[in-house]
This record gives sequence, structure tokens and C-alpha cells, in this order.
Amino acid sequence: MNKNILKVLGLATILTFTNCSTDGLSNQDTTITEKSNSTTSLKLNLSSFNKSFVYKTGSNYTGKRWWNYVGQAAAIAVGDVGGAATMIGGVHVLAGVVGAATAGTGYVVVAGVAGVVGAVGGSYAGYCSSGGHCKGTFNQTNPLGSSVVYDFPKEYDYLENFGILHNNELQNVYMSENNVDEITWIGNNIPNVDQIDYKKLYNSQEFKDLTDKINKISAEYKDSGYNVNVLLDGYKKNGMITDNNYDVLSLYFNAVLKAQTFEDYKAITDYYVDQVTKSQLSKNEKESLYAGFAVSIQSYYYWLNLEV
Repeated sequence: MNKNILKVLGLATILTFTNCSTDGLSNQDTTITEKSNSTTSLKLNLSSFNKSFVYKTGSNYTGKRWWNYVGQAAAIAVGDVGGAATMIGGVHVLAGVVGAATAGTGYVVVAGVAGVVGAVGGSYAGYCSSGGHCKGTFNQTNPLGSSVVYDFPKEYDYLENFGILHNNELQNVYMSENNVDEITWIGNNIPNVDQIDYKKLYNSQEFKDLTDKINKISAEYKDSGYNVNVLLDGYKKNGMITDNNYDVLSLYFNAVLKAQTFEDYKAITDYYVDQVTKSQLSKNEKESLYAGFAVSIQSYYYWLNLEV
């Protein structure tokens, strides 16, 4: 099986110490302070990048499009990112549902099912709203974007194809006239899915609670006219995102929502992936962000090429 297909499958409170000498800090306090400062530097770098980034004007996409300008495609892709990132944030809880360890193949499969389903739910809810019924054809005729798969650090390589799987499920489960049942799609498309009781996972109350929250928050995001604060505040209020990732995604969304070309969207995402990789964010925070970025770039490509 193709190696890429097998690869499938959050700002903590900044502690400020005043009137204290370095000698007066314990080793633990010093570590916390260093991580805090590193997180501050990350946000400053991202903010500076946003302010200096020069956007191209116009779009290189021609032909029939369901929206008049590509910025709206970015608005939907943002919904997908939130779904992926927050669902991955709950993987440890979901792994417990099927008795999977917090590492290994079982964990990777749970992450694949949760992350992709969460992203697709956020995507569809953002486009059609809860209970909506929308159809369309994903015409992957332009090669631009189709091969954007990030090379994440080795320990996160199972997240690299989340975006490709997202587009596949979105089209075949929701947007196609010959759509298939989601649980059937999962069984046929998530690599190594038989390593876990995926039907038990999918039908569990924990899984349902998370996906219901994503759908509700994404619908509220759509109804607000795609106000990213509504999306992020919804996730934060429900304890689905850390303060760190709230801040990173807020900056990311503000940048990509101004994109008018795929090249701009990719350049922004490339930079954010690189900065998160270099940061001292926690493993779980990086995992959530990587899942969101992998979905983001492919989702944007999907909505740009949707015909209705």
C-alpha cells in the first residue's frame, strides 16, 4: 500500500516572575518560564509575519465556481481546521473507549477516524449548516494543491494525509449524489481501521458528543457570517482547545482569510507549519495544529474546485 496513505492517520497561561533573581527560581520554574517565553516568541513571529505578508491580487482559478471570490473558500476551510484540531485534542479520551493505548497503531487509527470525521463535520456544517443538504462535484482538474502533503516530524507522520482523506470523505459521504454511509466509508478508507473496534468508537457517546459540538459550533460560525471569533470562542468555551492553540489559530485564520490565491494560502500555511515545528508547544498542541494544517491546505483546494 502506498506509504503516504499509510501515514494517516491549544497559549498556556504565561507565568511572569517579577522582582525575582534567576538564582531564586527553581529548576521547574525556570523550565516553565523558558517555555512561556518561547510561546510568546512564537506568537510574536506569527503576528509579525501576518503584518508583513504581501498578498497577491486576483485568482488564478477560472471557470465555474460556487462563490465569486476565493476568500469564501477560505472561510469554509477554516471550519474544517477547527474540526480537525479539536477532535484530535480529544483523542486520548476516545482511545480509552476502545481500549487503545496512547501510542501505537491503535492510537493512530483512533486519531485518523476522529480527526477526519471532525474535519468533515466542521466543513459540511460550515457550508450547509446543521441539517442542510448540499451537493457538488469536486473537479480535481488543476494539479495545483493536489500534491501538498506536509512532511511533519516523524512522530506526527500519521497526520500528513488527513487533508486527502478529508476531501475524499467530504465528497463521497456528503457531496456526491451517490453518497455512502459514513461508517462504511471509514471501514473502507482508514488504513488499519480493523485494529480497533471502530464501530464501537463511532457509536460511542464520547464520539457523538464531540462531533455534535463541532457541528453546532461550525453552524454558529456560518450563521455569524464566518466570524472566526465565534468559532474559536465556541471551542474554548467547551474546553476543546488550549489557550496556546486558540492564539495560534486566531492568527492563522486572520491571515488565510485574506488569501486570494492558492499560492498565498499555501505560503501562509507553510510558514505556520514551520514555526509550530520549531516551537516549544506541547506534543498534544502540535498534534492538533498539524492535523488542522494538513486539512486546511487540502480543504481550501477542495472548495476552490467545487462545482454545483
